[in-house]
Amino acid sequence: MMNNAKGKFMVVFMAFVLLGSLFPRFSLSTEVSAENLGHTLFVAPNGDNESGLGTINAPFATLEKARDAIRELKADSGLPDGGITVYLRGGEYRLGKSFELTEEDSGTEDNPIIYKAYNNEEVKIMGGATIDASEFKTVTDENILNRLVESARGKVVKVDLAQQGITEYGELVRYGHSMNYFPEGISQYSAPELFINGESQTLARWPNNDFATVKKVIDGGTTHEIYPPPADDSGPWEGFVIEYDGDRPSRWTEANDIWMYGYWRWDWSDQSLQVDWIDTDKKQIKSVQPSAFGILEGQRYYVYNLFEEIDMPGEYYLDRESGSLYLYPKGQLEEASVQLSVLEEDLIHISNASHLSFEGMYMGTSRKNAFYIEDSSHIIINDMTLAQLGNRAIITENSKKLQIINNDIFDTGAGGITLSGGDRMTLTPGENVADNNHIYNFSRIVRTYTPAILIEGVGNSASHNLIHGGPHTALVLYGNDHLIEYNEFFNVVTESDDAGAVYAGRNWTERGNVIRYNFFHDIGGLGGRVGVNAIYLDDAMSSAATYGNVFYDLYRAVVIGGGRDHSIENNLIIDGVQSIFIDDRAYSLPDWFKHSMDPDGPLYTSLYAVPFQEEPWSSRYPELASILDDNPGIPAGNSVRKNVMVNSGEMQIADIVKEYGVVENNLTLDAGQDPGFVDADNMNFSLKPESIVFDQVEGFEDIPFDNIGLYQNDKRIRMPSTGSFNLNSPVLGSEDVEPAKVEFTWEHSQSASAYRFVLALDHGFEQVVHHETVNNTSIILEDLSEKTTYYWKVEAQGSSRFIDNTWNSEGVFSFKTKEISLVKEPVTGIELDQSKVSLEMGERRQLNANVLPQEASNRKVDWVSSNPAVASVDNTGLVIAHKSGSAVIAAVSDENEQVKAEATVTVKSWPKYSTQSLNKALKDKKRWTDSDAVEFHKGNVRIDGEGVFGYEGQKFGSKLLRFKTKFGAFDGGWYGFALRSDRTGDPTWVGGNKGYLLVIKEDQIEFQTWKPGHKMVRIIPNDEFKAGGEYEIEIGVIRSAGGERYILKSGSRVILNEWDSDPSNPIAAEGYFNVYNYAGDGNAIELKQVKGK
Repeated sequence: MMNNAKGKFMVVFMAFVLLGSLFPRFSLSTEVSAENLGHTLFVAPNGDNESGLGTINAPFATLEKARDAIRELKADSGLPDGGITVYLRGGEYRLGKSFELTEEDSGTEDNPIIYKAYNNEEVKIMGGATIDASEFKTVTDENILNRLVESARGKVVKVDLAQQGITEYGELVRYGHSMNYFPEGISQYSAPELFINGESQTLARWPNNDFATVKKVIDGGTTHEIYPPPADDSGPWEGFVIEYDGDRPSRWTEANDIWMYGYWRWDWSDQSLQVDWIDTDKKQIKSVQPSAFGILEGQRYYVYNLFEEIDMPGEYYLDRESGSLYLYPKGQLEEASVQLSVLEEDLIHISNASHLSFEGMYMGTSRKNAFYIEDSSHIIINDMTLAQLGNRAIITENSKKLQIINNDIFDTGAGGITLSGGDRMTLTPGENVADNNHIYNFSRIVRTYTPAILIEGVGNSASHNLIHGGPHTALVLYGNDHLIEYNEFFNVVTESDDAGAVYAGRNWTERGNVIRYNFFHDIGGLGGRVGVNAIYLDDAMSSAATYGNVFYDLYRAVVIGGGRDHSIENNLIIDGVQSIFIDDRAYSLPDWFKHSMDPDGPLYTSLYAVPFQEEPWSSRYPELASILDDNPGIPAGNSVRKNVMVNSGEMQIADIVKEYGVVENNLTLDAGQDPGFVDADNMNFSLKPESIVFDQVEGFEDIPFDNIGLYQNDKRIRMPSTGSFNLNSPVLGSEDVEPAKVEFTWEHSQSASAYRFVLALDHGFEQVVHHETVNNTSIILEDLSEKTTYYWKVEAQGSSRFIDNTWNSEGVFSFKTKEISLVKEPVTGIELDQSKVSLEMGERRQLNANVLPQEASNRKVDWVSSNPAVASVDNTGLVIAHKSGSAVIAAVSDENEQVKAEATVTVKSWPKYSTQSLNKALKDKKRWTDSDAVEFHKGNVRIDGEGVFGYEGQKFGSKLLRFKTKFGAFDGGWYGFALRSDRTGDPTWVGGNKGYLLVIKEDQIEFQTWKPGHKMVRIIPNDEFKAGGEYEIEIGVIRSAGGERYILKSGSRVILNEWDSDPSNPIAAEGYFNVYNYAGDGNAIELKQVKGK
């Protein structure tokens, strides 16, 4: 207990602390009262908690000291009028633990407590340790160098972290959406990461920038598809075994603690897995843990945490045993800022507090979150930069009236903002707001279901945010009565399929949400077969209002997956492959959806979890209160009105949706009709007053397009640019650059979606020799001129009206190529991987040539066939069999035509495979998919409408189906045939439907397998099928020893003859025949009878 004398001293001391900046001569012996206390405290990196007074001239050293001083003041005399501002002076504040604020640290409505940067000084609150860049030394140990690829030797540097005072290295953790299906869940913090000049570096991996694909599944391991997982689930957890392509893992024999990351079954669910073992003889990898959903051939993955794979600038590896950090730097390190994230706690943790504000600071370089706010209210996070985080920027839980405004959030590991607040039982709103934030590059580690903004609870809002640079969804909705308005979304869902920029799903009760006046453009990039959407209300999600949005240059604008009571009105859809899609999955109940409608499935479980037939629910959502009075699977009450489709696909809406809802007053304009946009070329889709839309769509309301996106205020003074960046190589002034192959590299620009590279022969760029726009930070050019000076520069480009393009910071770089050496290593021989090849007509086989010696200066070979009519070969060594006979394929040295290697190719006579005409099926009107798009005339079938249409009267097995077909116009779309499908009328990419799919586009033909995961087996040019042409074709899958042979013939010509040797092939021996028409409105495909059986 404090005695009276000591208590009096503390009151006087605190008065000095608080008044120091206003009254520097204040005496410690002066008596004070609450009325004359000051309003400011100061904290500085060079402050002192022992002697500091909290004044501008004698600041504290830590936030904790300032917090504790405020606590003592509140306990003694209360907060002064107007509250207290804690000013942080410029510099770095490294936190060793969370800065915690609780109820006793609260302000009041009139007297808030504000933490902010002083006078716009640069304040950095960090959870990372700074590494002295000058301590990195080039690796010279021969044993270590031998583990690196030759090209990286002499370029990799090393630093001893222990000598830097860093001794805690953490561990790699399991992460990814699929971890939700295991009791341990997703790790809430990342392993330590390396950042240089604020840019995250890449933990060494293979492949570098892309994915490998699963060549073959040897053992699928166990699956864990129950969600939520039982708490006592301890296994069995048996990992899978896969076969890989190539020999790269043979270099990893000394590696340990190897990990893999992949989309193991679905392109919307990721998971990291530890490697158990690698068998380089069998080319197999086994995982320690299973994949939640299993694994499929052809799915994407990469392997990481490999010292041996430091082969690209920006890659690093942390040896936890020795404490050594290895790095292949992108540029010079002398002046670089280098940090390793260390703290695995939240930077700031707020619990049961209110009326606090944080302004004008950077928080980041940490392994978890910047803010975690729970059970709190009236918290303001304003004008902050939250970046380089292992998890999210801000997580709120059960809080209300929070304002997250004017912030820049980027380079986060697992999402941006989580807004959680409001009471669903009483429908009391949380009134939390995320407004005017720029959020980008927000899912660096966990790639799926880690959105820029996640909203849950009741009555929260996201408005005027600019969101881009995400591999999966950008905004996820849970709960009721949320408002999503005036946001711009672009360049998201870039690495996923069957996903949406805005996503909600599997719940009848999450109602009252409004999605209005948003701009969606440039959504998606994977090119999967399900497609990506701007707004995806999945699996019976119900009752959202989608109003006044603008959709541009995307695959599909809106998808309603069997839900009820939606309104989709007054939207503009421009240059969409498809427009609006609504199905009846909860009513028609395809096999893949039945579990959702089970009594213990997610829809009924979530329904009974809320008082949907009691107040206030029954008044707020009367349609929900009566949902059990009829079949709740019927997609009733949907309204699709006043939507305008410009140069976009027609709406695809199930008939029962129209029967139980309203679809009317929608307008479709083709590419030749001018809708009257103000400036479509510059993405200004405001409508002119004289627009034909207002005349042709009764009641269409003008969309306030100019109000969408970020806006300027006293905190967001200017709009963002793509961000400054520097060029790396060739370095300025280089004079010995090898002209045969030059790699140009530059730093990442934070908000860039693409880069424009320009190379010229003069400083003024009047003699440009190469210009190209790329999506990554490098480009390789070959065969530049020797002894020539070149000049180059790079422009970072954004894809938004609010992001200014930026040229590299240092201006023009120049370099000079060296003279090409006349000393060459001659070619002495060539080896082929196959010397005898036996093929069927139409079959393809890849030959690979190895030029000897490995050091040969000219390794180019030319491929030649002695009889191209029998077997031709392209410039990569791909052999194509045309007719029976034999041919010799030669790989000839480009340097010396006397040096060559040969393989004998024998093309067998065409086997007499069993065939069956489709004549009977074409006359069987009752067994085709019931649709207005399917027309029958004189024994022929004409399909005039987008979708999939199948014959269910027979399953076809090991036979070639014969029929004539006539293709309509392609118009950028495609036609197709699927064989051995599980179901008719459903695409192979929906609900696990399996089969072999042939896609015929105007310029190419694709052969794909769906098991049900997608594999692109072969793409060939389409030099056979033309719009308007009629062809007699044979198509089928022939089962034989060791696998399946897929065949496509046109007349006597064999177009495709592909071999599927998968021993665990899940595609059935017999299946249905489906026809695909995705060529656009008005384009039809006809199937006609042929002569014979």
